Amino acid sequence: MSRLLVLLILAASALCCSEADAQTRGEPQHRLRFDEGYRRFSAVEYAATGAIAATYLYVELALKAPDEPKWIRPILVDDDVRDAVRLDTPSGRNMASVLSDVLWLSPQLIALADGVVVPLADDLNVDVMWQMTAMNLQAIAVTGLITRGMHTVIGRQRPDVEECDRDAGYSKFCRLGQRSAFPSGHASGAAVGAGLTCAHHLNLPLYGGGGRDASACIVTTAMAVGTGYFRMSADRHYVSDIVAGAAIGFGVGFGLPHLLHYAPVIGSGAAPQSGQWRLWALPHADGDSVGARAVGYF
Repeated sequence: MSRLLVLLILAASALCCSEADAQTRGEPQHRLRFDEGYRRFSAVEYAATGAIAATYLYVELALKAPDEPKWIRPILVDDDVRDAVRLDTPSGRNMASVLSDVLWLSPQLIALADGVVVPLADDLNVDVMWQMTAMNLQAIAVTGLITRGMHTVIGRQRPDVEECDRDAGYSKFCRLGQRSAFPSGHASGAAVGAGLTCAHHLNLPLYGGGGRDASACIVTTAMAVGTGYFRMSADRHYVSDIVAGAAIGFGVGFGLPHLLHYAPVIGSGAAPQSGQWRLWALPHADGDSVGARAVGYF
């Protein structure tokens, strides 16, 4: 429900975004600033994000997973990992499921709070708050649409379904989303929050720069990893579900802000903010080898 609420806020915010941007550009310098080298949200992007959010809401509320599973069996190391991490008792599995419910939401809330509370504490820095919040809502909407869309199309059965059919007391979550296993929505939700947190703290000294900003990325990433572990411990997902969900969430949460906004605009000449650290992956060719290299400053 929290994700739906966030996306509803996004739809309302898009109506007044242009006016807010115009009002904030004339404000005095703050500790945090959205550099000239960053790309701001355009009217086209606001409209596209609103359309994505609306589509996600339709998929979430109006479409259902298939009546019969389209994919049942484990793949690769699914069985081995399941045997290693699945808890033995119903109470243990129930507790692991509850813990995963807490952890999957936490990175998203941290990213959203960073986008609102920290800029507003910087002498009501509405400009940075607006840009960060728009990026957060955009990535959450895209991740939600991809995840729920794949649930509808793929319809993978959860690993606990057969156990629940044999024993109704196997877990109190037995009948929830039986054909919504791949990719893991908890993993993608936690990972998009971690990806957004890492992206923002990599490009803006929200906590003052250096290790304090790096720690926010580390903590939320650990929360995302913990979410995946508890989902498997509760026997709600195979490891392949977790890996796919985490890849989608972190890829969108970290990649989309960089691709659309934080990537430097060529020729902008924007100077880095004090305490800021950035890192880019660039294509590289040398003799007979082709690959990528990391370039950045600290």
